Amino acid sequence: MSASPCAACGFANPAGALYCGNCGSALGRPCPSCGTIVSPELAFCTSCGAALAADEPVAAEERK
Repeated sequence: MSASPCAACGFANPAGALYCGNCGSALGRPCPSCGTIVSPELAFCTSCGAALAADEPVAAEERK
């Protein structure tokens, strides 16, 4: 794998990086089936074709 340039700042991140080492932006996410790093906005893995689950928001802690 080659370097992953950040779309937000252009920083050349090492292959396989999930977040930019310069600005912290998300670069991708691993496919649950094959582990290939894919863009966060994709619905299917570009390597194996597996469906990628949509990111579910984390529930905030409820305080009373």
